[in-house]
Order: sequence, then C-alpha cells, then structure tokens
Amino acid sequence: MEYNINDIYKPLLLDTFKRTISFFNSNNINYKDKYYKVHPGLAHFLEHTLLEHSKHGDIMNLFFKREYAKNGITNLDQTTYFFYGVKDTKESIKTLIEAIDIPVFIKEDIEEVKKAVKEEVRMNLNKANLLAYDKVRDNLITEYDFLQDKNYHLGNVKSTEEITYEEVKLVYDAFYNDENKFLEICGNFDEEEMINYLEEIYKNIKPHKNYLRLCNESVNKNVNKCSVINFPVDTNTNILGFRIK
Repeated sequence: MEYNINDIYKPLLLDTFKRTISFFNSNNINYKDKYYKVHPGLAHFLEHTLLEHSKHGDIMNLFFKREYAKNGITNLDQTTYFFYGVKDTKESIKTLIEAIDIPVFIKEDIEEVKKAVKEEVRMNLNKANLLAYDKVRDNLITEYDFLQDKNYHLGNVKSTEEITYEEVKLVYDAFYNDENKFLEICGNFDEEEMINYLEEIYKNIKPHKNYLRLCNESVNKNVNKCSVINFPVDTNTNILGFRIK
C-alpha cells in the first residue's frame, strides 16, 4: 500500500501530530458488517493504552526526558497525539508512528490503564464547565445513541472498570484504519529527505484497512428547552448551544 505523505511545512520548530478522526463517542460500532455495543470512554482509554504501553514503553516519559511539550488529547470526535521538540526529532517521529501504528498492548496492560483513567475521571467529576457542556449536548440531542447518554468522552468510574481487552482491541481495529488518520509535521528540515525517511518507516508497518461502517442511527427532532443542575460553583459558567437543521 502506498502512503500519501503530505502537509509538510517549515516553521522554526518541529511539531508532530498524529490525529485519528472518528466518531469515537458512539456506543455502537458497525465493524465488518457486525454491530457491537461498547462501553463509553473507550477512545480516551485507548489513547492512554497506546501512549503508555507501546513497543517503546511509555513514550510520554521518553518525550519528557527529551524535554518535549507533548500530550494525547481525546474529545468527542478525534484523538490527537503530538509533541514539540528541537532534538532527536526524527527518531521521535518514528517512535510516535510505531507507538500508534504497531500496537503491542496485552490484557494485563488494560488493567494498569484503568487505574490512571479512573483517577482522571474522578478529578473531572466536579468540574462545572464539563457538567454544563454535557447538559447542553443532552438537551440539544435528546435521543441519539451515537452520543453517550450522560457520559462525556471520559466515561465514568463504573464504565471504565468494566472495559475489556477485547473492546479496546475492537475500537483500535475499527477506528485506527489508514483512511481515518493523518500525520502532520512542521519544522526546519529537507522535505524530500523527510518523505524518504517516513516511507522507510511505513515499509515496516502493515496496511490497516477500513472495515468501519456508519451505524443507522435516528435523531429526535425535539430539544429540551430547560434543565437545572444543582451544583455549587465559585465562578458562573455560561454555555450556549444551537441545534442546526
């Protein structure tokens, strides 16, 4: 399979982004013409799994030692893996690509990831802005299983504890296909040399075909005009949402 390597720019520093675009927050997955229902928060859980249990170990720790700004970010429709650095960047690009495209996580790793994710979930339970955002979304889209009912992209403690290795593997196989991701590199480098370097990396990565299909979901045209959350806050939070036809 030939990879179309593009979007290479030349700012002062080298930035690498690996972004997987998908409808991650669906509880329903149509993969290889078979329907699956999975726990909420799996996209974010998979982000932790790939970063912390790669063939290179925990790559966030590796990038920290190289003094990079780095992170993985998952929201309602995509996951982004990135770093900003000025030394050993070519080697780090290879490390990041292999961490995402050559998964090696096992069942024991899933149990380890649960500890970190549950702690992150607990830390976000009492954030007023997240509660308000979720309520706006729930009011605008009242009956749509494509979004998680009363669970945003982190899921909750109970759903995280119930996640299985098989579910994580399913979500990876379904969403991390070659049609659903792109690599963006920015820096002061020779374009042709970088393209040749990337092509050598991808020669050792198996093609990942797309067998993901959209689920047949229906949307309720009604919206909830008002709802009340009783929650103590230090600062008022205002979020305005619109339902676009």
